[in-house]
Amino acid sequence: MEPASTPQKKIFHAFSLKFDAQKPRKNVFSRMLPISRMSASDYNEIGKRLLEKGQPNSALRKFSAAIRRDPAFGEAYCNRARAEIGRLQIEEKTYRLGSEDYAKAFADLHKAIELDPESAHSFALMAELCWKFKAYGNARAARFYDASNALSQPHMPAKEHLKKAYVLFSQEKFASALVEVDAALLLNPTLGRGYFLRAQCRERTGNYKFESDVLDDYADAAHFGPKDEKFRAQCELNAFIFSF
Repeated sequence: MEPASTPQKKIFHAFSLKFDAQKPRKNVFSRMLPISRMSASDYNEIGKRLLEKGQPNSALRKFSAAIRRDPAFGEAYCNRARAEIGRLQIEEKTYRLGSEDYAKAFADLHKAIELDPESAHSFALMAELCWKFKAYGNARAARFYDASNALSQPHMPAKEHLKKAYVLFSQEKFASALVEVDAALLLNPTLGRGYFLRAQCRERTGNYKFESDVLDDYADAAHFGPKDEKFRAQCELNAFIFSF
């Protein structure tokens, strides 16, 4: 038979329960890496899981953290665009949105393609947005879509095709250069200098159906090319001379 509890024991027991309640409790987050040790890749992976769970707002914060850790992480920009699109698609159930609301997604996809021109997924998302808002016209949207398909197959990098095109152009093999530059632009329709070179190849070979084919190439060169006033001015000058 157990001895009866004394008042002193009861007081001690109550005090110990109160003390235990104040101890920090372990939870699942205690097993996560400390924030200071998390890499850009870690944040990116967490963001992807959140996206899969249908939490685009939380995913956005993780992808932004990944980009702060590594501003040259192309995949994180693409994923942040996906999250932004997901967030806006939820809002579209209540509000009518336009292309200006998707400006952040467009900007992230441009950056993703700049950093990783081999990303088929970035081009597919860009094509999707272009079709949705006719942002660049149907022709450019179709090019982004074709690039996504081409990048999904075994291929030589677009820059390698462009290098070969420059070499062939310097050797005055304009028809062969045109074949290579076409291949480069199929894989990456944002190569501004590629459009400039193609316009010059078309001028020298006469290989175009309409004059607008050449003028459009110069326009695309100015749009996608280096943010350099001299380059843009050269595109405009060449287009002006060709049109006369």
